[in-house]
Amino acid sequence: MADGNELKAGDATWTGFAQYEGLGTALAGGHANLDAVNDLNTRGGGDGEDESSKQYLEQIGVGMPPLTDTLKMLDLLITQLGQNGQDVRKIFGDAEEQAALLAKHWKAAGGEQ
Repeated sequence: MADGNELKAGDATWTGFAQYEGLGTALAGGHANLDAVNDLNTRGGGDGEDESSKQYLEQIGVGMPPLTDTLKMLDLLITQLGQNGQDVRKIFGDAEEQAALLAKHWKAAGGEQ
């Protein structure tokens, strides 16, 4: 019977962590699209020689970097979370293997007959 001090992770946990890789890939694709939009915006704004061009370039210069930075941060966080989840899964797997091996040796040594 569990005493409330057990740490368990079910299949849903591992499935969730496995999905972070796909999210990271999607964010990377979104980042590439955002880079293309930034490039189009900059080229579409002209060379900044007239007033309209200057105003347009000023607006995108202020608006686009925070969006780009946010997407970069999300990409990094999702990638790290996915990797950390895989690391935790390995630790759990290793712990289960070690527990089974210790139980086998304990029984072989005469424990719980």
